Amino acid sequence: MPCGGRVAGRSPHHHSQAERGQPRPQVLHTYRALAQHLGGALAAILVGPYTATLALTVVLLVQALMFADGGITALGTNITLMALVGVWVGWGVFAMARAVLPSRGGSVPVAAAVGALVSVPAAAAVFAGLFLVGGTAPVDAGGLFAAMIGWHLLIGIGEAVITGLVVSAVVGVRP
Repeated sequence: MPCGGRVAGRSPHHHSQAERGQPRPQVLHTYRALAQHLGGALAAILVGPYTATLALTVVLLVQALMFADGGITALGTNITLMALVGVWVGWGVFAMARAVLPSRGGSVPVAAAVGALVSVPAAAAVFAGLFLVGGTAPVDAGGLFAAMIGWHLLIGIGEAVITGLVVSAVVGVRP
């Protein structure tokens, strides 16, 4: 360690929760996993919602067991948020958008992007609801929902762009 056994900028008596043997709050693991590209809508659009649910569940299981990403204690929450909410909301919105958009190949990426855009804040809203039901910390419900949905709407824009571009590429090369 630099600085004679000290971490730079910290006193020798300052220890993180993990260093003191205290578990990190569950919300941090789940939020970290949620604030990345979910891919649920994209997977559902490419392979169908049932296969996408299974695929994301396996990915989350491997991440938890092999890479400690999210941890095993957050696995149920992560599967609920990403493999269920992310996939099925994305698929449902995609199907509804396809029903109202013109029936041509160019509307598929647009519908996919809309499904992806909606799936991310939907998962964030479900997380906020789960967090409130858990009652681990006194938090204002309105503030929590506003913060989670607001930030994840921005993340959803990125998700929509990625999903729309990937689906557009797939539609462009399929027979």
